[in-house]
Amino acid sequence: MHRSILILLVGMLVFNLKAQHTLKKGDIAFVAINSDESDDVFSFLLLADVMAGTEIHFTDNGWTAAGSFNTIYPESHFTWQATADLKAGTLVHVTTYNGNAVATASQGSVTGEKMTVSVAGDQILAYQGDKLNPVFIAAISFNQNKPTEPASNFDGDSFSNSTTALPTGLDIGQSAVHVYHPDNFSEQDNARFNCSVTAGTKAELLQALCDKNNWTTDNETPFQVDPFPCNFEVSLPTAIGSEEVDGDDFRIFVKERHVVISLANSEASELKLFNAGGVMVKSLRKPQGVREAEMATDNLPKGLYILTLSIDQQMVSRKVIL
Repeated sequence: MHRSILILLVGMLVFNLKAQHTLKKGDIAFVAINSDESDDVFSFLLLADVMAGTEIHFTDNGWTAAGSFNTIYPESHFTWQATADLKAGTLVHVTTYNGNAVATASQGSVTGEKMTVSVAGDQILAYQGDKLNPVFIAAISFNQNKPTEPASNFDGDSFSNSTTALPTGLDIGQSAVHVYHPDNFSEQDNARFNCSVTAGTKAELLQALCDKNNWTTDNETPFQVDPFPCNFEVSLPTAIGSEEVDGDDFRIFVKERHVVISLANSEASELKLFNAGGVMVKSLRKPQGVREAEMATDNLPKGLYILTLSIDQQMVSRKVIL
């Protein structure tokens, strides 16, 4: 059987490993916002594993209907960075000090501009990339200028420092939430998710977290957020990857901190595991005729690794957090 040859250099793998961890929309979700206290706090939940060094930018700058940040009413942007590998289900509480100091976080570090959520803002947008070309991950708006329920685009446009359009690529109810009083459509300066759903898949949790009816609000009194009234458990898929190689199906997945390789045709193969420094820490040879083989990794430090699977002259790789 003809096989294409894919050459993977360990140096290239290490370079990719240390690069910015790119997140997708819905990989984080907001769970609380307080803007009626001198410190001003917002909280977000990780819905994906995040490696050390990953950066997320936060801003209260409104997004315009034209598809850019409002430059007539510019506001602050700062950067949160993960200083350690963090698991899905981790809560991060960010205190902004109402613009009197650079924000701090319960997990990770913050650098950049000072934010004044209570003075203006009424929205927090999370994104990666440059602010001239942002890739949005999540958003929360708690402004309400309309006498009726807002449409699915937040305020529709950013025409002041407390209004925003729905950021490009996000969807209310799936990756963004607009919190307001559901009876009289009034603005609510303080809001917290009510813990009605605390476990499930990313999609299940997003559906609950981005539903305004699952939020408790108060226009005068801030909520306690740290400690948060509940913990979250995110069910992540265990498969690292599935692929077809010239008609031969194989899978690599993690089961109870054991890496498992499965080949449909029981072909001989070799699995290697590299740490963040590019050093091979484990290897496993699966002999011909055996469909599955397991590599024990429970004695390794937790963190991000690179797996390479060699089948004949072909090699494929996967990143995995153990």
